[in-house]
Amino acid sequence: MKKHLLLLLVLPALSLALSAQNAVFEDDFESYSDGTDLTSVEYKVWEGVATVVDDTVQTDQSPAYGGHKYVKCVPGDNNFYLRRNITLEEGKTYTFEVVTRSPAGKNHKIAIKVGDRTIASSLVNHKTWNKVSVEVTVGSGETSAVAYLYSWPISRVDVDDFKVYEGTATRISKNEISKFNVYPNPTHGMVRLTGDKAIDSYVVYNSMGEVVKNISSVNQTQALVDLTGVTKGLFLIKITDVEGGEHIVKTLVK
Repeated sequence: MKKHLLLLLVLPALSLALSAQNAVFEDDFESYSDGTDLTSVEYKVWEGVATVVDDTVQTDQSPAYGGHKYVKCVPGDNNFYLRRNITLEEGKTYTFEVVTRSPAGKNHKIAIKVGDRTIASSLVNHKTWNKVSVEVTVGSGETSAVAYLYSWPISRVDVDDFKVYEGTATRISKNEISKFNVYPNPTHGMVRLTGDKAIDSYVVYNSMGEVVKNISSVNQTQALVDLTGVTKGLFLIKITDVEGGEHIVKTLVK
């Protein structure tokens, strides 16, 4: 009984701690006028154009993800790149997060380049708004970073809520909770994740919000999570399905 009560008390605090973010850069594009060219506001665009759409002005366009404005990215001859230079701090972990959609359902990715390393998301081709994120820990001499989106072949991509923040991507709303289960719970080391969608990746956090396990390219509806050797405590698992949706599953006690 005491163990279950402890879980009820700790889980809200754990979720709140994981949600804390310190934004390095964020742009929801609401401050720009309809038709603004992003190259005029310190973004860099290669092989195409990126312009702000106000859905209250351009009523023939689909609604924005949040607010009334987003960016319409149209490639030129082949690929398209939307870039933003950002300064980060050595030794810290950051998440680059963007909400995107491809009206034609074509491939695109987001990525962040630090030093000689490029960390990219899986391919995304959703026709509706979808949140995509990648995480990077900055090494020595990697403080100058480039956050960017690129797409191919020739196809429009819309962008909203472009941001980089310190910490991990763990903001998960109630409507993002799906039919994923974990067992056994409690566990002595090995647990199995099962769900109604194929799992692309999962991240396990401890009660301090630190990443203790980060696995990608699962591509199955179930996954075996090995917590053997991890210090006993409370854990939270964030799952990203192959469609880009983010989900949270039960806290584990080891």
